[in-house]
Amino acid sequence: MLMVFLFSLALSNRIKEVQKEKVMAQKQAIENLHKSDQLKDEFLANTSHELRTPLNGIIGILESVLDGRAGNLNKNQKKNSFLLLLAVVNDFIIW
Repeated sequence: MLMVFLFSLALSNRIKEVQKEKVMAQKQAIENLHKSDQLKDEFLANTSHELRTPLNGIIGILESVLDGRAGNLNKNQKKNSFLLLLAVVNDFIIW
């Protein structure tokens, strides 16, 4: 009878330990998810910045070409420059 009592007491303690380990593992998993989510956000912010910087430069150059600062353009050149500007701006907005 004493053996059964001691065995049940030991088993109860082991069950409590396993439950604590499970809770700790869940907390660790949640923490890892938060860290990976933060890394993802940082990656997307950096990538977005790296893409926007050259697009802004291209837009500025195209605007100056259309304004005539690079010299006079014929009608076809203006049309193509404007279409290119629209395409770049459209891509910029999507990002």
